[in-house]
Amino acid sequence: MPTLHEQRIQEIEEKYFLICTALSELEKTLSLTVEPLDKLRYTTQIDEKKQQKLKCEQELRELGVDFSASAFVTSKQATIKEPYKGLSAFTDKDAAIFFGREKYTEELVHKLANKQRFIAVLGASGSGKSSLVKAGLLVKLQQAREKTWRIVQMRPTKEPLYALQNQWWDVFSQKLKVESAEALHQSIVKIVDESALLLVIDQFEEVFTECQDDDKRLEFFKVLFGALQFENALQVVITLRADFLGKCIERDNAGLARYVSDFGVFVLPLSASELHEVIVAPLAQTGKTIESQLVDVLIDEASREKGCLPLLQYAF
Repeated sequence: MPTLHEQRIQEIEEKYFLICTALSELEKTLSLTVEPLDKLRYTTQIDEKKQQKLKCEQELRELGVDFSASAFVTSKQATIKEPYKGLSAFTDKDAAIFFGREKYTEELVHKLANKQRFIAVLGASGSGKSSLVKAGLLVKLQQAREKTWRIVQMRPTKEPLYALQNQWWDVFSQKLKVESAEALHQSIVKIVDESALLLVIDQFEEVFTECQDDDKRLEFFKVLFGALQFENALQVVITLRADFLGKCIERDNAGLARYVSDFGVFVLPLSASELHEVIVAPLAQTGKTIESQLVDVLIDEASREKGCLPLLQYAF
């Protein structure tokens, strides 16, 4: 387990690397720009990145880190062999190449920091919901210095309560009682100390596609949403395909309908600027570039296709 000092160094180093690669990309873009207003905009952004870079260098030196900026960036780039994920979802291990969803990441972090107990991350298939949570939200929480997050991740499968117990054991090495909402609450109070507790349920639609037993499904809803009525550390984030929203709200489902309706965050398609970042930034992490004309073609094609994100990644 790294010390707080080591965690702080790692956090600043990651930030420093992102700033350096972004600065390099901005300088290359500026060199190809001819419009005066665009030149001014890129010059301003470069100046801002340079100030951020100097600040990170000063913070690292104050923490006792002796480094060569160019050697540090080069060694970091060497660890990134595949800048694109193809059809695979991003995880916390891919945070260095995860771009385009900063706005949603900050929104989710803000909601949890403000003690919102439940968030449903909704979006079309292929919109990047799981990647947003795993490579965006969870990485930010793990980097947070304000509090320590204990995170349990699961998928419902055909036995959602059993899946919850299994994943709980993997994290805490203690049995979780799920006979009722109160039993779950008591387990949380007993096991979780002053840490924040986040339960991430990925592909929540599996409660309808995988779990074919109506009684087991309803019992899972009763235990989960009932536990949220108690005063405990539990906060829940689910990812859900938008085409299953109707299933969630067609009846009360022990509180599921209200929670999804009141606390949903819709992940919209990437904008042109976000698509540009998704294409260019991961490649820049390896020290490589891509022709601007090709980027424009990819953005134009991707903007016309529904659920383009995984296909865009796979194109590389």
